[in-house]
Amino acid sequence: MRNKLGLRGKIGIYGRSLGGIATTHLCKYTDMVIVDRSLSNFEDVIDSKFMGKSGVCLYKLGTCC
Repeated sequence: MRNKLGLRGKIGIYGRSLGGIATTHLCKYTDMVIVDRSLSNFEDVIDSKFMGKSGVCLYKLGTCC
């Protein structure tokens, strides 16, 4: 944003819930990060809310983790 748009000043990003995961990956490019009610471990969410261990296996297979 600084290079392409010529913005000056501090740049911050805000991520909530699933957006918190993306926000933490972008934090090296910004000056300020706010993560609100994010998930600490996406695999735990899949295990508890969806198909259990089989859902975690599908997630790992689909994301190549």
